[in-house]
Amino acid sequence: MFSSLAIHWLPFLTSVLLLWLPIAVVFGQGVQYRELDSTWQRCIREAVFLPWHWIDALRIGAATFFLCDAVGFSRSLAAEEETHLAAALVVAIVLAVGVVLQTVVCRAEGSFHVPFTFVFGAVAVLFPPMVAGLALVVGLTAAIGFRSLAAFLWVLPISVLAIGSWLYPHYVELSLGAGLSVLGAILPMLFHRHFVFAHRSVPPDPEALRDLR
Repeated sequence: MFSSLAIHWLPFLTSVLLLWLPIAVVFGQGVQYRELDSTWQRCIREAVFLPWHWIDALRIGAATFFLCDAVGFSRSLAAEEETHLAAALVVAIVLAVGVVLQTVVCRAEGSFHVPFTFVFGAVAVLFPPMVAGLALVVGLTAAIGFRSLAAFLWVLPISVLAIGSWLYPHYVELSLGAGLSVLGAILPMLFHRHFVFAHRSVPPDPEALRDLR
């Protein structure tokens, strides 16, 4: 199967490096973690305005694009089935390792970092804009409705498969995108950890400190 696969090694290795670099290793002193409990939305503004989340999503999206290009994983129907499956397997392995590293490498003790931006960036690139856009909107709506970023990881694969079966019935790609999200969602269950997300440090309220005195 892999004998027919032509890999462009420089963009491939660059993409692997970008995808396997956990975002947590670049967080500085101005980043804090919060568990995905009922109070997590109090820090949503600080999370949205943390630049690392936006950089991470762009990094994952660009790296996924160049990875697919480097191994010839194309959405073109002209691609040979054997070559297409080999390329899909390589992409799946690289992305699976990436989402595991992004999740388990976390500075908060006993916790896993929710791989929201990793899955978001990868899915945005793996599928045509219409499919990716609709699936991500459904996933984000679920995260807001259920007040949980973890809900995004569970609802996204369902929306990918449902919308993709209608607009883009390429089940190798659909299974890859859905499986990536499911993998990120089940990791805390497998290792008995809880999800946390990163946000900007919130300076202490002077009035609250005055009340404590």
